[in-house]
Amino acid sequence: MEEVYMIPQKELDQLIQYYKGELTENALLNKAATLASKKHLLLADPQLPPALVNAKTKPLSQELTKLTKRIRQFPEVPVWVPRVDRLERKEKRKKGIW
Repeated sequence: MEEVYMIPQKELDQLIQYYKGELTENALLNKAATLASKKHLLLADPQLPPALVNAKTKPLSQELTKLTKRIRQFPEVPVWVPRVDRLERKEKRKKGIW
């Protein structure tokens, strides 16, 4: 029979928010935050035997690595910079502001 480790939902939600930070609601980021919080809980619990912790965290770490690689492949979003009107630029140059 497989051992089950129960995590209080409130604690799990708090850890997910901690690891998610102010990131967007992207599904990959949510999944990565969930995996990271589960791994953190397993590693932080002193009552669990090390063999069980290792067996449970290894697949989590592998999946987290895959997700991290996929997240890093997101294209960079260009920053929009508003264009200044040419007449406005000319006036600023004349005044020595630009």
